[in-house]
Amino acid sequence: MAMLIAGYGMLMSLRHVGMHGARDVGQGFSLEIMGAHTYTWALFSYWVCVLATGALLLLVRPAHLAIEVRTLNMLERVTGWVFVVVVGGNIVQAFASTGPPPFMGQSDPIRFSFNPRHWHWSLEEWRPPIKVAFRGRWAVRKPDVTAAIPDPATGPLGTLPALAVKGRKPIGLSLDGPPTDLAYDAATDRFLITIDAGIYLADASLA
Repeated sequence: MAMLIAGYGMLMSLRHVGMHGARDVGQGFSLEIMGAHTYTWALFSYWVCVLATGALLLLVRPAHLAIEVRTLNMLERVTGWVFVVVVGGNIVQAFASTGPPPFMGQSDPIRFSFNPRHWHWSLEEWRPPIKVAFRGRWAVRKPDVTAAIPDPATGPLGTLPALAVKGRKPIGLSLDGPPTDLAYDAATDRFLITIDAGIYLADASLA
């Protein structure tokens, strides 16, 4: 159960880091704790839980499995109740800032307050198109290169005067798809041509 919770916690913390990590240079979400925001600390803390759980499992011996469950002492009981209180406070705060389903939390809560006047329950995330992905609306589909119009006259630079072609050199390769990059090595006088599914090594004549 500890490993399952840690795995889910790492997923959620990575999702938050992906949303706000680009703004962490002095303007991240909420306050910092020793230079890092809470979602970054969550990722670190869950990794510590995974490593600690793994270390504890390595220490388990067959004799340990026969030990009866002992009664918690006073410190352990107080620690457990403090944990329950902290979790309960998080539940109340999350409900106040997010609201019940189908409401979703906005990207940046306006403020944290127990005053209902300052609560902002948003349905914005349900606006079409709804993308089902780990990153939510931050998931961007890859552009289809084959759907691009190759005519440069239709592009943003189409109104500029056309440049005269100084020379043409046909490629003597039958490429299995449009080229994605071309590199030249002057030491060996060879070209490296890449496509989405392959790499081609060509000589000076591009054959």
